[in-house]
Amino acid sequence: MTLLIPEKTKFKKYQKRKIRGFEKRGSSTSGLHYGNIGLQALESGLITPQQIESVRRVIVRANRKSGKIWIRIFPDWVVTRKTKGLRMGRGKGAFKNYIFRARAGRLLIEFQGRSLFKAMLSLRVAATKLPVKTRVIYKN
Repeated sequence: MTLLIPEKTKFKKYQKRKIRGFEKRGSSTSGLHYGNIGLQALESGLITPQQIESVRRVIVRANRKSGKIWIRIFPDWVVTRKTKGLRMGRGKGAFKNYIFRARAGRLLIEFQGRSLFKAMLSLRVAATKLPVKTRVIYKN
């Protein structure tokens, strides 16, 4: 199992920022580009590489390795944590893991290749593995 992690980042640690809400309607991250069915986030949240991998595995197993999957997200944001019981000060905490900061309206995964009904069922099962509310969207 290979987890998604960046090879190189500009900074070792980042400052926290707010995750903004819905993106513009004409945005390139909110519509289907590669597949004919996809999973779209309805709320903002943090997604770990382990969760992305478990979603990928669910889709591959449900579709018996037929079809193509496009994972449109990548965990590139560093999360740091201070050790338990540490007093205030002494700088920023040590590296914990990488995350993806999902915004509402963002397309997370696209799929193509199976019948629309079976693909929709597999994406609904995969959505239970994610910490954000999602919906299945498809092309007519």
